[in-house]
Amino acid sequence: SRRPPSRSACAMAAGFKYLAVPFSMDASTTGTVVIQEVIIDPIDRAAGLLSYCRQSRSFSSSALLDDCQWRARLVGRILDSFDRPVLVLYMFIYLFEVPSWCWNQDESCGNPDIILRSPLAMRMPTTLSRPLQLFLLGALLTHEVCKGIALGVFSFWPRISIAIMSFSFVDNSVACINGYGLPPEAICWHPLLRPFIFMALSRSVQKFAEQAWGALKSRPVWDLAASQFLLLIFWGWFGVLLFAHTHEGDSYFDGFEVAYRSLFIMFTTANFPDVMMPAYARTRWVVIYFALYLILSLYMMWNVLLASMFSAYKASVAENLRQSHGQTEKQLEIVFDILRGDNSDGIPKETLRSVFFACVNDSGCSEWNRKRADLLMALSSSVGNGSDKSEAVSKESWLRLAHLLVNPEVTIVEQKPYRAPQWLLDVQNKMAYVVDAVVFVDLVVTALQTQALLVSRGKGWHAPWHFKLVHCTCGVVFIAELLVRVAAQRWEGLKKDAYRNSMDFATGVACSGMGIVSMFYQRYSIFRWTALFRVMRSERLLWRLAGVRRAVKTLLYLLGAQQPVSIRSDGSADLRRFDSQRRRATPGHRFREGGRRVLCEQLQ
Repeated sequence: SRRPPSRSACAMAAGFKYLAVPFSMDASTTGTVVIQEVIIDPIDRAAGLLSYCRQSRSFSSSALLDDCQWRARLVGRILDSFDRPVLVLYMFIYLFEVPSWCWNQDESCGNPDIILRSPLAMRMPTTLSRPLQLFLLGALLTHEVCKGIALGVFSFWPRISIAIMSFSFVDNSVACINGYGLPPEAICWHPLLRPFIFMALSRSVQKFAEQAWGALKSRPVWDLAASQFLLLIFWGWFGVLLFAHTHEGDSYFDGFEVAYRSLFIMFTTANFPDVMMPAYARTRWVVIYFALYLILSLYMMWNVLLASMFSAYKASVAENLRQSHGQTEKQLEIVFDILRGDNSDGIPKETLRSVFFACVNDSGCSEWNRKRADLLMALSSSVGNGSDKSEAVSKESWLRLAHLLVNPEVTIVEQKPYRAPQWLLDVQNKMAYVVDAVVFVDLVVTALQTQALLVSRGKGWHAPWHFKLVHCTCGVVFIAELLVRVAAQRWEGLKKDAYRNSMDFATGVACSGMGIVSMFYQRYSIFRWTALFRVMRSERLLWRLAGVRRAVKTLLYLLGAQQPVSIRSDGSADLRRFDSQRRRATPGHRFREGGRRVLCEQLQ
């Protein structure tokens, strides 16, 4: 009947208990796990599992259930902040360390003018690079092992990464003793394993590898690849018979191996038309043989093969999304059972609020986060049950809301965003139009200067004072507008439109700096670079055109540069992707069809 300790105290106490401590279930505490008088709060456990689900890490129903797993989670959370910097530093050591072929014999390094290498190579001796790599590998290996222990399961990619890093760690340790690592001496293992370690730890690379492998396994792709190979075989055979005992045959079709090599090089168009010129000099009809091969292999079958691979890749991406959605559903059901406990109606709303506070790392914004939690629960409940009077959240409503919390494309703001005064926003909007007009005038002046520069051929060129005044005014107004934008939007607002702000800041700083230099040094080369940066500011004017803007946004979207979705201070969600139109589907397209329309209307 006593009041249980706080969630953070329970988690810390459970995390620092010794290993192999027996645990039991206490039915009177609604699914609370008791470990020798230490309580693991289901809210803390659910928040931890949701964070792993957000990282696309699979876990079992026994995750974060004993003190060993909590200790591993504590170590993993400490290493989370250093995971990416450690991986980047480990990859960049290659640029500074002594090349592997120089480890045992200095004369084997060769001439750096002949064997290209990093200009920073040989800067870090092996006595420093190897212990540093051991430390970095140990940190990465510990991070992966702790995550697997906390989750209660080691999936495919974590097993691969642990195996590769363990082998590289052992090889590096042996190299500190014998100078080359594990046998054979001719192979230096841990430098070769560095890209595989990066692949095993990078989630984006893993997703691409899974999707590409699914596309390569497609039956139509293999059929078309086999057809391409058979065409090469039989067409080379035709060439051997057609050009036997001729100058063409002796040069390019002297046997099957030579014929296949000649046709393969011809497929790349590297030796065409040289490959057919001996026969073409004798008779013009021979062009049919070579033209048909290029048309069939390069322009028809190869393009069809690429189209088939692209279709298979799209199907593989869709299949991976369906599998990921199914896996997320199962994991969220596990969390639902943890939070529900013995309540058959669902999760109590107060418990769900506590989970939301734990997910956003609530600190000093309790009232604001409580309003956001109430709004999100009201939205999910109104879509799921048509009513918000129930004191418990059903599984359907929980899945709808939890998908929003674990979606990596959704940026959940932890602190109340800054809201600029309305007068400052009005000043920002008016200054944007003033800057556009000044930039247009500056471009006209730059065009006149360019014409004058071409006439003078760079000799005795000087800019008139009124041209300098226009450039100076444009630079001052441009920088002033950027400062007002920073004051109005702050860092969080600037990140929402990263492309526009980055281009304006880059061109503004570059033009202003080069403009100041060109005012004091009237040199041909300085003006050319200054004019180039000024012409780049025309992109700001082109961005005002809807057609150009849509084209650039489409290109950026295809390149994968997606802007995250964010939950605003009033509980609404910004579902834009580069343009002003809202996405009709909810984040990640993971909500059910019945809830998409209502949630989108409410969240907007």
